[in-house]
Amino acid sequence: MPEQAKRLELVEQLELLVGHELDSAQNLSVAELASMSLSYLVLGDLDKALSKATEAIQRHPTKYDGYRLMGTLLKFQGKPQDAIKQFTTAAGYASGPELVSVLTSRSDAYAILGDWKAALSDTERGLQLVGNDTKTAARINPSLLLNHCYALTHLGKTESALEMVREVLPLLEDAYFRAVAFAILGDKEQMLKSLKSSIKEDRINVLEARYDPNLAAYHEDADFQELLRAGSHAPKKD
Repeated sequence: MPEQAKRLELVEQLELLVGHELDSAQNLSVAELASMSLSYLVLGDLDKALSKATEAIQRHPTKYDGYRLMGTLLKFQGKPQDAIKQFTTAAGYASGPELVSVLTSRSDAYAILGDWKAALSDTERGLQLVGNDTKTAARINPSLLLNHCYALTHLGKTESALEMVREVLPLLEDAYFRAVAFAILGDKEQMLKSLKSSIKEDRINVLEARYDPNLAAYHEDADFQELLRAGSHAPKKD
């Protein structure tokens, strides 16, 4: 089944669950609401995506997931400052691996704003939570490590950052993370190849790439833009 059809089927199934009875609706988990929200996002319906994120927060106000989801949607809207507020709220309800994921997301938003010290601070805190082991970080949260390396390149530590990326590149199985790694290394050809593969796996990677600060050097590149146009029906970045 094509990816878009799968997402439509997921949305329809979950919407039917909501319509059956109030108890079922109240029992929708954050994960189910998040799946609906992201599916709507990829299908180009931002209003419904935001609605489901809001619903996740209202139904589960003490869980971090809804706030992190809302922060992600705000990032995709080009509102990193608002996203940071949501991620900061999420951090207050998160611990362990959950907190690492929130810190990773917030470091993205800080990087979009060019606040490299704040971005690095979040990645350093996240790395501490995984034992300051770069290979472990590369396996369990590649975004954290790649964000850390990219922040380092903007703070005068380019060589150590590139060495770290080269060290962990063989451990990165996900095509999108490999694309980011190649971007940091300045290898456009391999970056585009990996990014194309990642978009085939999941179209949400078009949105990720559009707003990923680690790929900022290529955001105005004609080949990069053409790849995103070819792989997406989503609105273009302003």
